[in-house]
Amino acid sequence: SDWGHGAFTKAILEGVGKFKADYDKDNTITIKEIDLYITNRVKKLTDGKQKPTTIIPVSVPDFAIGVK
Repeated sequence: SDWGHGAFTKAILEGVGKFKADYDKDNTITIKEIDLYITNRVKKLTDGKQKPTTIIPVSVPDFAIGVK
């Protein structure tokens, strides 16, 4: 309740809003980077109680969702 929302939303806001999901530091966040960030961050925030899952079809290439 201190966050004002859930762990998933907190991870998205950090990952995109604070650009923490830019793992390779190229000023671009891709769908795969945000997926990895959210997965790891939610597990950490909830002490492993929540394990978010996403399905990205194999036919969908990695693409940018945020650019600085």
